[in-house]
Amino acid sequence: MIRVIIMALSALLWLGCEAVEERDDLAAGAGGDSTQFNGTIGGPSWAWPENPQDFASELDKSVLTELSRLPLVGEASSGAWSALPWSGLQDSTNARWLDGELSPMQKYDAAYNEWGNTKNFMELKAFNPERCDLEPHDADYYKLLGPAAEWMSRHRGNWAAHDSVDSDGDKAVDECDDLDGVDQQRDLQHAWAAATMVEREPVLPVTVGDVTFWPSDIKALLLTVYDNATSFILNGTCRAAIIDRAGNGDLSLKGCEGTDAGDFHILLTNFVGRFQVVIAMEVADGETTTPRPIDSYLIDVQRQITSDEALALLGLEASEDGAYAPNPDARGWREINLTSHGRKPAAVGHTDAPEETNSL
Repeated sequence: MIRVIIMALSALLWLGCEAVEERDDLAAGAGGDSTQFNGTIGGPSWAWPENPQDFASELDKSVLTELSRLPLVGEASSGAWSALPWSGLQDSTNARWLDGELSPMQKYDAAYNEWGNTKNFMELKAFNPERCDLEPHDADYYKLLGPAAEWMSRHRGNWAAHDSVDSDGDKAVDECDDLDGVDQQRDLQHAWAAATMVEREPVLPVTVGDVTFWPSDIKALLLTVYDNATSFILNGTCRAAIIDRAGNGDLSLKGCEGTDAGDFHILLTNFVGRFQVVIAMEVADGETTTPRPIDSYLIDVQRQITSDEALALLGLEASEDGAYAPNPDARGWREINLTSHGRKPAAVGHTDAPEETNSL
């Protein structure tokens, strides 16, 4: 299922967008606490924070809803980029991702926090969660960390799994079956999605003093900064394995209404197509939520259809008793086949070590 920053993939557009003029009232947010969709696009009636104009206002832009004025092809001016996931289980950005080199946070400490790693520091073994009860780690590794690396390990990494404290309150200390309460799903992919929307991709390494930051190190530091970034998010989270519909065809489970095809089309064509910015979606699969940035799209089918054709595409049938009927306020129906594009996180083990460096 999808928790929407922006929902993606191909969709059937079934709403009243035909000959809809730009509306001034789009700029007025409802100002409530609702996180559920509260209107239709044919005569826009979004509730905060679902009102796309509230998002567009951050860019000093105005959202259009007239179908004929929305581009069939869109591409962000600065495309999305890949980054390592920086799993908390592996100690987040304190992980030594490149053999023989410091972690990104250790490099930051060495370059900016006057941290001098000891002569034998690189020989010390960090905690390995995959070999928790098979391979001991060196306690001095964590005693010798600089301030930034220690903070990251304590608050975003696997510190609780080896700190000799009953971190999860189950009367067992540093147990390997659940790693003493370490969140094994936590990573920085959410920060990656935010960073790639705003920052240009680091492509060259930078040397500060005698410390070289490779592009993946720089990305790691960007993700660390964007870990608590403020986001505009549409709708709530739906984690239902089976999506049930009420008698009238509406999704019955609260929170699963999501962003429908019409919302998505308006958002994508305005933000990526007209404003040329990267947006993102979050896909929830069970307990795992994975973000995906979207930086381009292509519409290869956009045609007018009848209400019967719309129902057929949805696998539904209109009924005389009103069990399922088209929206009576719809001005027309359109079938739209759209493909969106973005990036996935980089594979673990990815390295980037270009020959050229910039020195500061």
